[in-house]
Amino acid sequence: MIIVLLIILMLLMFLIGGDRGVVSFVTLCANFIFMLVAILLMYWGINAIAVTYICCILISLVTLFYQNGENAKTFSAFISIFIIITLLSFFAYKMGYAANLQGFSTEKQLEDEMSGLSVNMNIDMIKIAFAVIMIGLIGAVLDMSIAISSSVYEVYKNNNHLTQKDLFLSGINIGSDIIGSTTNTLFFAFLAEFLMLMIRFKKEHYSFDKIINSKAFSQEMIPIIFSCIGCILIIPICSVIISYVLTHKSTFHKWLKEDPIFQND
Repeated sequence: MIIVLLIILMLLMFLIGGDRGVVSFVTLCANFIFMLVAILLMYWGINAIAVTYICCILISLVTLFYQNGENAKTFSAFISIFIIITLLSFFAYKMGYAANLQGFSTEKQLEDEMSGLSVNMNIDMIKIAFAVIMIGLIGAVLDMSIAISSSVYEVYKNNNHLTQKDLFLSGINIGSDIIGSTTNTLFFAFLAEFLMLMIRFKKEHYSFDKIINSKAFSQEMIPIIFSCIGCILIIPICSVIISYVLTHKSTFHKWLKEDPIFQND
């Protein structure tokens, strides 16, 4: 059934998206391969923090530059993402340790033990908790960064007399308009993943305090909160970078000479 759904997805991307759909599908496959390789490297004992960080960079590069080309939009979005994942990496590791996110929750351990499976994987689970947070973060900030940079880019293309401050404020205004829908998307994705566990909590008569203090709840909720924080922080960061790049074209001309705006400068 999964194969059938994948085929339907591929056909819809090709038929409706055209050439862009083909590029998007190739990008999706490449990102899947990156994730698969990252999982194998972690399983083989390679440092999960380093693997996750490199994987996030590669996913950003392919998603932005292969799918959208080399231009001021993708350049600014990538720099913004690089700053965000570097900035939040330390906090993600500390949060995973402080909130005891490592390892399997009690509910998951019971399921595995009942199935005759061992929960001892001989892997540093604190680093795996970091990986979970960062992989969730990269998906969220990718969308937000390209949305901000593309919008400011289009504003400048139609009003190239605007100052850096004007473009920055445009980015902030655009971000404030879309942040609500983005956070709602993340929230409902969390609810969908957490639905069965919430039903189980209800059937086993968990109190509200017990639910919010359970590892299972924290393992789902904290990555979502981190993703929302990343989406909020990337708005001013991306706005600053794209506004600076567009108003200092001579500085970035040698890297962005393929961009039509820079060619017409």
